[in-house]
Amino acid sequence: MEDIDWPSFLQGLGRRIRESEKKVRIASEQSERGYPGYPGATEAEIQEAEVRLGARFPPSYRAFLQASNGWGAMGGACPGKLWSTTEIEWLFVRNQKAIEMWGYDPELSMEEHLEFQSQDPVMYHGPFMRGALEISDWGDACILFLSPEVVTPEGEWECWELASWHPGAARFPSFLNWFKFKSAALHE
Repeated sequence: MEDIDWPSFLQGLGRRIRESEKKVRIASEQSERGYPGYPGATEAEIQEAEVRLGARFPPSYRAFLQASNGWGAMGGACPGKLWSTTEIEWLFVRNQKAIEMWGYDPELSMEEHLEFQSQDPVMYHGPFMRGALEISDWGDACILFLSPEVVTPEGEWECWELASWHPGAARFPSFLNWFKFKSAALHE
């Protein structure tokens, strides 16, 4: 896993959010930290969530939770709030309709699923959504979840973004890759 200083990264992102046209209201306690995040989760809180859900979170997502136990909405073209350790849930619990709508099976092999990861958001193995971990609310017609079906050698889970403005699922090799992509989009 790529090492990242999450607190510094999140503060820089918070600065870009405040400076961008996509201004986000930041609560006073979040302003003190310089980003729309929260105090980091303790190892006990993360482990409690992992036990409750029956899965160990991928490294970059665990590191994010240690730096910020959730995240306020980032504004347009982003999912809503990133859930805290007490709010994270399996996608099928809250969003069975999303699975029914987007969870079709184009009969792709794992190799094809991975091949299309960065090329075509319509080409993905929809049944992977059934085992996905929901890590955000819907926000601007967009939701974010992690798929434990596709795991890198470093233990990262594939990160999926469903949104009304793109067909299918935008997929990233990890939560960190997704977060960096969204951060870079604020520079445009």
